[in-house]
Amino acid sequence: MTTISQPLPTRADKEYEFQFQPSAESLHPTCTVEQIKQSSSDWELITFFGKALHLAEPTVVGAKNLKLIESTFADTTGQITVNLWAELTQEVETGKVYRIAPIQVRSWNGIKKLSTTPNSVITSVSDQAELTNLPIPEPTPDGEQSANGILNVPSIHSVHSVETFVHCINCGRRLLQATAAKFIQCQRYSAYMRTANCSKKLCARIVVQSDDTLLHLTAFEDVLKEVFPDLATMSEASLAELILEMESVTITYDTTNRTIKKLSTEK
Repeated sequence: MTTISQPLPTRADKEYEFQFQPSAESLHPTCTVEQIKQSSSDWELITFFGKALHLAEPTVVGAKNLKLIESTFADTTGQITVNLWAELTQEVETGKVYRIAPIQVRSWNGIKKLSTTPNSVITSVSDQAELTNLPIPEPTPDGEQSANGILNVPSIHSVHSVETFVHCINCGRRLLQATAAKFIQCQRYSAYMRTANCSKKLCARIVVQSDDTLLHLTAFEDVLKEVFPDLATMSEASLAELILEMESVTITYDTTNRTIKKLSTEK
């Protein structure tokens, strides 16, 4: 039997190896806002071209004190929230067009958004005329209410989850750790506290069918109490069952963050 050995890479091979490495754009598909919202999966890495419409004030989150800017980007198919993390917060200006690759698809309350990763690269581009010409909408005046949507459905399609959570006694931020633990930590300020000293709240994440679309909405405790006065004594399973028993349901909700403002039923 004849054995054929593989030649070892030379120094020249290694020096020019970078020329044959695939780019982030070739590894991750380019998606529009419409494609992201309709077909992209949670945690998927993609390439995105968009115009920066709005940059919120930077905040510092987590035990590592990472800087975060929540921004709004747009392309010709729509708008989407983009979370810019760490040093990438300094690379974006309102009104400019950028290519971001790779960037991760995430979702909250059933709403898709994008989030940069440690490997994300942001590049300013000038050859996207359609994006460059997109208008920047006027900012919403302080105190102006978000647009409301109203749904009338015969029943609730499903209850995705009923969640109990606590709030930090210092900053009021929602804490995501297990509420059964004796002690809990606020990641924003790295402070530990007794779970028993924190206020406890709950929310129900429900799914309703509007025409051929399944809409994910969140009802918080204040809204649920109006329909279920004995909410404090209910188990999470009991609440889910009562929600599913509702008939001829009218839902008023915030079309921006998909939170329910009013819930009423004939039963």
